[in-house]
Amino acid sequence: EQLQMARAETQSPEEELRSYNEELQSANEELQSLNEELETSKEELQSLNEELATVNAELQGKNEALSSANDDIKNLFDSTKIATLFLDTHLRVKRFTPEVGKIINLVQEDIGRPVSHFNSNLVGDNLAQHSQEVLDTLLPEETELSSTDGRWYLRSIQPYRATHNVIGGVVVTFIDITERKRLELAAEEARQFAQDIVETVREPLLVLDRDFHVVSANESFYRKFKLTAPLTERRSLFELITRQWDVPELRRLLEQVLSEDHTFDNFMMEQGSPDLDHIILLLNGRRIHRGAPDGDLILLAFEDVTDREKKAELRALAARLHAVREEETTRLAREIHDELSGSLTALKMDLSLLPDRVAKDHNLFLEKLRSMSELIDNTLAQVRTIVTELRPVVLDKLGLIPAIEWRAREFQERSGIACETHLPVEEIPMDRDR
Repeated sequence: EQLQMARAETQSPEEELRSYNEELQSANEELQSLNEELETSKEELQSLNEELATVNAELQGKNEALSSANDDIKNLFDSTKIATLFLDTHLRVKRFTPEVGKIINLVQEDIGRPVSHFNSNLVGDNLAQHSQEVLDTLLPEETELSSTDGRWYLRSIQPYRATHNVIGGVVVTFIDITERKRLELAAEEARQFAQDIVETVREPLLVLDRDFHVVSANESFYRKFKLTAPLTERRSLFELITRQWDVPELRRLLEQVLSEDHTFDNFMMEQGSPDLDHIILLLNGRRIHRGAPDGDLILLAFEDVTDREKKAELRALAARLHAVREEETTRLAREIHDELSGSLTALKMDLSLLPDRVAKDHNLFLEKLRSMSELIDNTLAQVRTIVTELRPVVLDKLGLIPAIEWRAREFQERSGIACETHLPVEEIPMDRDR
């Protein structure tokens, strides 16, 4: 029994040892499995570490690029003279360039504050209201504004478009256009000065473009040709006044002014219409050099020489009348000398011989008296003819118009030159004592 008890006691530790051994083997297997898992995890960690190192390198590169881009943008903002202001969707200040400080008193600590809290030195500016309108309509806005220190700025408000066309606020730029504005004002003053000079010129003036359309005209032109600016400007010269200026020679001269820098003077034209009197014009053309993209212009001046031509015609007519008067005076003097003087001389000779004829023969005396009577009658007829030519009797009896008609017919019969009279219907009063 003791031996069995001892064997039993001996078997119990052996079983425990076997159990511990099995447990150790199981733990060893678990440790081996865990070791394998750790090896796998180590490999995964190494792979993940390599990926993290790659990502880190990429991030480092992107950070460097972003930092470089940020530096570029900062230097760009600092170097440009354009004042730029960035506002978010609530019109709070996000970023701005140093030039903005000349217009709006902003410092870095103001970032995040609403723009409505600040006043600009621009006259009549309401930046918050206009920025909100651009946000609402998404339509850009540009306005020229003057500042309290006398400078001019072009304010532009644009929607700020982020990635995927998301509106992230507005971008406001202020461009200094003071020099341009001064040049524009100087050009406007020069244009107005030139326009005032042109308006004071009495002769009609016309400015044409390269297609011969009217750019502008002075008041003398409108008064002279009874036109208005709406009916004249931007229309072709050759369409005005029932196309009376549509003359091939004038068109050729105007083309030469532009193509050959040619000038022309004293191109004569006659014009007349139901609305205008018959006039005689002298046209002068000059090229106006501008250097503009749309080309040079043509200055066309009109001089009304109707009165001058009429005066020249009147002078020529007066000279002709004087010559005719001298011819008539010479002819009358010749007739008086040749006919009337000869008749009177013959009558005087007959009178001197009359006593002798009376003493010799009574019949011869009577014959001589008849001859003398006929000579006196002829002399009186010649006197009447000369007097009629000097002042027709019909002038005193019937008036001036019948006298002119009679004189024209008499001159046509005597000279063979056809005469045509254009006289008023009503009688022309005259002084009979003159």
